[in-house]
Amino acid sequence: MERDSTGRYLIGEFAGRLVRPYLPPPLPPQPPLQIETRIQTLIDECNLALGKLNAVSVLLPDESLFVYSYQRKEALLSSQIEGINSTLPDIFRQELDAADVDEPNPAIDVSNYIRAATHSFERLASGQTIDEPLIKGAHAILLATGRGSDMNAGEYRTEQCAIQRVPSGEIVYVPPPPEYVRPCMDDLFTLIQDPEQVRSPLLRAALVHVQFETIHPFEDGNGRIGRLMINLILTASGVLTGPSLYPSLYLKENRERYYQLLSHVRRTGDWEAWIVFFLEGIRISADNAFETAQRLNSMLIRDKQKVEQLGRRANSTLRVLDALAQLPFLSINRISEITNVSYPTAAQATELLTRLGITRETTGSRRNRRYMYDEYIRILSEGTDPL
Repeated sequence: MERDSTGRYLIGEFAGRLVRPYLPPPLPPQPPLQIETRIQTLIDECNLALGKLNAVSVLLPDESLFVYSYQRKEALLSSQIEGINSTLPDIFRQELDAADVDEPNPAIDVSNYIRAATHSFERLASGQTIDEPLIKGAHAILLATGRGSDMNAGEYRTEQCAIQRVPSGEIVYVPPPPEYVRPCMDDLFTLIQDPEQVRSPLLRAALVHVQFETIHPFEDGNGRIGRLMINLILTASGVLTGPSLYPSLYLKENRERYYQLLSHVRRTGDWEAWIVFFLEGIRISADNAFETAQRLNSMLIRDKQKVEQLGRRANSTLRVLDALAQLPFLSINRISEITNVSYPTAAQATELLTRLGITRETTGSRRNRRYMYDEYIRILSEGTDPL
């Protein structure tokens, strides 16, 4: 659907060139969204899929295990969309050896995203709303170190920017001038905090994501913060009980269509086409996360049954397996600390898990060995190959 009110183009300058910054109209769209049968059906399907995902999280032996892992998968995928290419083993290795890493690397950038997301969900749980302090706080953590750390972390941009193709430098989109950023963001937070304006949390998340990317309030990190806001809105509204969704897998796999539709909304005001794409992505993402949770749980049950056949050595080995299920890349020292068993006992238990084909030693050395819960990471890594 085309709308007459699609925002307006201003006059500005970027890198010595005359540009036409785009100023979006406030939300919700006018005239109102047309919630036809296709969209309503998708909303119902999304709610059903998210309900199943919420239920499986409650029924699992340790919900935190899956939330921990899914947060890292979403962080990795969202970062890959921005060209920050890392892998899940890299992320787990970075978290284990953080104190020993001095040089910037993509894994640090992804770890910053994880910390920003964790901070944001903790603030939501404490009663904070999705507001300027929350989003600026997340951005400050996201760009605390590594890529973009010199780009005013935690503050709105103060200069005109433009989205350019790499490597040609062709300008494909020019966001609003900096003086319009705060008023636009204030309008956006008003919509987020007033559910009466857009009653469906799914529709609200769909609208907010495009509007945030259109405003482009920060110098860097807008894509990652904008995708984080999807899960934040769904969680704050109660549609999602925790950060157990990784929608960035769908957006990564359909990134050309993703970018085309963001541009299409700005040009035509056709929000409905974007909403169909977005809702299909949420449904697919929820189904995918549900299936992954079931597979991981089945794997854990099977592996525990293997360990239980060890007789008197089973108890300490099960404790080590539980530690690796929480943190699937660990050293013997960390295993000993987490399980509160002696170093020799932890080493023996880990060796037994390796013989059973559950873990794999990754360093090939006799000292400072690192062990990976192989199948766990393989299942979780599906779809995370670098672009």
